[in-house]
Amino acid sequence: ERGVVGYDSLLWLLEGANEALDCANGDEHSQQIRNFGHVKWSDNLERLYSKSSLSSPIIVGYLYVEKQCSKTSVFDKYPKSWLLSGQIRALGYADTQSKVECLATFIEAHEEALAEFAHLSQAPKLRYCFEEVIAAAKADLLAIAQLSPRRFFCSKHVLALKTGVSIRWHTLESQAEEGLVNSNDIEPLVDTMHELIQELTAYRPSLTGAMAASSRGSPPSNAEASQGSAAAPFQGESSTQGLQDGGAKARHK
Repeated sequence: ERGVVGYDSLLWLLEGANEALDCANGDEHSQQIRNFGHVKWSDNLERLYSKSSLSSPIIVGYLYVEKQCSKTSVFDKYPKSWLLSGQIRALGYADTQSKVECLATFIEAHEEALAEFAHLSQAPKLRYCFEEVIAAAKADLLAIAQLSPRRFFCSKHVLALKTGVSIRWHTLESQAEEGLVNSNDIEPLVDTMHELIQELTAYRPSLTGAMAASSRGSPPSNAEASQGSAAAPFQGESSTQGLQDGGAKARHK
């Protein structure tokens, strides 16, 4: 509603939820777990699926999200030896940002579902399935952090900033609804917050500092490092290559 989650991230989450709902309703053309055979999922989830069909929709929703987050960006496929590879591969940051936002929101939504629905305590297998899906998504997020540490670093901080602005936005609207402040008085603040979230969404790490430093053969200064802190490593990172293997390893740990 407030633009905290980007378009691609929100689209993947909605599509995953729709696939899970279709699976729960038993639609004829709904996705089933066997359709995600190429995805390496944890032994715990496979064990859950074999024991109870109630866990199928939850696992299908997770597998769909993981499938989207496991795709390699077209920019990361650009060969490093080709001309302007650094600048072109750096454009893959937006794809990593979408995956971080998607997985973080997926985890938050499932954790809130566990906290809100008390009746899940009466269905221990279903609750355990939720917990395992959350653990699997966290492992995927950790895999992205290991594969693309600088992209992940920027993405998570931008997401934290957008979340903070959204919380303040919600607080202002709640106070206006309760009559504590005039709704007309908060309009300028709301507009400013909306613009700030849009700016944060459009933010891309700068290559200027690192490129200037490399041209003169010296490390970047503190100011340059703050402006384009991980610019050079950004161009060679890929947030998807090895995501499934990395997530599987993290889950086993």
